[in-house]
Amino acid sequence: MTEHLALMRVRSPRRTPSEFVRWQVMRRVAGESLGTVFLLLLALLTACDSRPGPASNQAEDPELLVARAALTDFIQESDSAQVILLQQEMWARTEQLPDSASWVDGNSTWGLGEAPRHTDLHGAFWRANRTVRRLPASFTIPGRTVQLVAERPDRADGAQIYYISRVGFNAAQDSALVFVASICGPLCGHGKRKLYVDAVGGWKEAATLASVMY
Repeated sequence: MTEHLALMRVRSPRRTPSEFVRWQVMRRVAGESLGTVFLLLLALLTACDSRPGPASNQAEDPELLVARAALTDFIQESDSAQVILLQQEMWARTEQLPDSASWVDGNSTWGLGEAPRHTDLHGAFWRANRTVRRLPASFTIPGRTVQLVAERPDRADGAQIYYISRVGFNAAQDSALVFVASICGPLCGHGKRKLYVDAVGGWKEAATLASVMY
């Protein structure tokens, strides 16, 4: 044992004061470099964790925002039910109408006593409503439970099913036209065409341009 310690002392020569200082500096530099590498790795991991998630966590589609606002306002007018039956496809109101010009001319005058003429909006509404769009399964209405359905269930209690059309936006994307309706039977229901504007706090109803009874 004594011989072994002696050999270690022989193989580990003493450092001069300058060598000792240089060794301490090198050790400190190495430690700081490792610390810097660790911080860089930590920053990279944090950046990866903060990358945008699925589309549902990002800014929502303006069309869905208007649809939610219109349905919320429309339902609050007459329905206190907690569970809302909602047609899963946004209604293509002009899908079967080949002539856009006559439709716009015939409909843009509705509600002139309540709102200014919005010919560009009616044209945008006509174009948007040429095709259907399926609502996402995550679609919600504040304070209600939404059940998306493919068609009106055969219910004896006269439960309503709600419909929302595609949304037409003006060029500035700050005004929107949408049709919302509820149907509770072959000759039971009503709908409204509404004008919405982008205001502080979200989309707000500006006017009801037309009302329809079924």
